[in-house]
Amino acid sequence: MRAALLLVTLFFTLPAWAALAPEYYERARATAENVIVVRVERVGGLAPAHGYGNCRVYGVVEAVERGSRYGGGDEIAISVPCLRADGRPPASGVQYEGLNELRRSQWGRAWLNANGELALYQYDILASYP
Repeated sequence: MRAALLLVTLFFTLPAWAALAPEYYERARATAENVIVVRVERVGGLAPAHGYGNCRVYGVVEAVERGSRYGGGDEIAISVPCLRADGRPPASGVQYEGLNELRRSQWGRAWLNANGELALYQYDILASYP
C-alpha cells in the first residue's frame, strides 16, 4: 500500500520538477552564438484568451556583445515567452517573462542561436542600458 501511495504521489508531483537544472540555462548563455542588447520599442503578440504564450519584442539592436548576425541599429523582432499575471502555464523548462514587466521595459538582453531565436528562453529585462 505504501509503495502505491508513493507512486501516486510522485506521479502528481513530477510536473513541479519539470524545470531544467540551472546549468542548462547557464550553458545556453555561454554557448549562444549571438548576444545582443535591445532597445525595446513595443511588445505584442499574446492572444487575450491565453494567460501565457509568446510575445514579440520589437526593437533596435543597441549593442552586440557576441556574434555577427546583427549589427548596431538593426531592427529586430524576438519571440519571448511571456505570462500574464493570471496565467497558469503548464510545468516545463520555459522561462516566462511577466507580460506587464515586458511591456514596461525599455531594454533587454537576448541570447540567440544561429537562427536568431532565443537560446533556451534566455532573455533578460534590463533596468537600464548596460
